[in-house]
Amino acid sequence: MIEHIVSMSESDMPLKKYLRLAYPTLPDWALRDCLKKKDVRVNGQRAGADETVRRGDRLQIYLPEKFFIGDLRVLYEDDGFAAVEKPAGLPVDSDGRGVGADTMLQRARRLWPQARLAHRLDVGTGGVLLVAKNDDAEAALREAFERHEIEKHYRCAVVGTMEHDGGVMRAYLTKDAGAAKVRVTAREQAGSLPIETRYAVLRRLDEVTYLDVQLITGRTHQIRAHLAYVGHPILGDDKYGDRAFNKRHHASQPMLWCRSMALGGRTFISEPPFEELFLGAEKEQPSK
Repeated sequence: MIEHIVSMSESDMPLKKYLRLAYPTLPDWALRDCLKKKDVRVNGQRAGADETVRRGDRLQIYLPEKFFIGDLRVLYEDDGFAAVEKPAGLPVDSDGRGVGADTMLQRARRLWPQARLAHRLDVGTGGVLLVAKNDDAEAALREAFERHEIEKHYRCAVVGTMEHDGGVMRAYLTKDAGAAKVRVTAREQAGSLPIETRYAVLRRLDEVTYLDVQLITGRTHQIRAHLAYVGHPILGDDKYGDRAFNKRHHASQPMLWCRSMALGGRTFISEPPFEELFLGAEKEQPSK
């Protein structure tokens, strides 16, 4: 059993929705079974899935602690920062309403109490994430990102067959805060920023192309929106892609993974869990 105080800055929320947002890696079956049995107490009273929870409510959830906050895989660590592996589906921080009991930042702070995020990855994107341990390290990492001194490579599967083996795509990106999306255009628009995305085809399969993508600029949703703009949305990306195609291919989240980051002569690598699906036996073998 764990105890938890509801932290929301906005309106009330049904218990089931709140728990799903607060603990995104909690297995669906475990949450469903727990709510069906009313093994959650709100301020001491047993509650069902539709019970309304409010800021400050005390929850007691009768499930093993292992379901709530997972381990943190550390790829590299020194006195200033760490490179860690973010699972797909786990947010880096609490959302705009303040909901988020299990996030990458919370997991990092279990190891390093002063940890702070040096950059972000989308909820559905997994892979290498850099975490600063102090103010000086945070400032140094942010400056390195701004100066493009950190080389970032992603792996992704996109819908359709890309014609060219590789190249650099250039366009302009404009944020639409109301829709929580971005828009890509060929020409500069009011409020737009230039974007550059380098890609290389690793393999072409039926209806899907597997890519290595290097971010030259690092804008919000850049890879997802830029590839969708050129007609090759990421497999599993319902926001920018083809929902029907994704459903037919049983792709429930974007096939996008930050595979590596290079900084100061060091390279931090996190292998995508889906890479074997696309490279199979052709995957590069380590040198002996």
